[in-house]
Amino acid sequence: MLTEELLIVTNNPRVKEMTDFRHCWVEGECREVIMQAYNFVAQGHQLISHPLAGSIKPNQNPYKSILISRLSGEVDIAALKLAENCLRKAEELMENKIPIDLNVAYGQDLQLVDQDLLLNALQSIQEGR
Repeated sequence: MLTEELLIVTNNPRVKEMTDFRHCWVEGECREVIMQAYNFVAQGHQLISHPLAGSIKPNQNPYKSILISRLSGEVDIAALKLAENCLRKAEELMENKIPIDLNVAYGQDLQLVDQDLLLNALQSIQEGR
């Protein structure tokens, strides 16, 4: 898949600065990013990267970047269910959010972790995995 065929749904300022890609900027935390990706999948976009990729839970990192296809087609029911389950899991985890604001203390690091997960997904796509 070519980079021009991808759309990154994100709330991560570091990812937004990646000018080689199209972005859908989302205001809010991880849950809102997953919700936007779910909405795109419901409109027929393909889900390219897993909404909960990595072992970083939504209540531990407010930043999230999800790859979807830029163009829509038929709705993939399995992908829609996956996005819905991830959204449900994110909401459940957000109820148990860590009481300190990790973004204040580690904002740049948390952005970097999310960006690194995204770059690994992009590399896997380019290598055909």
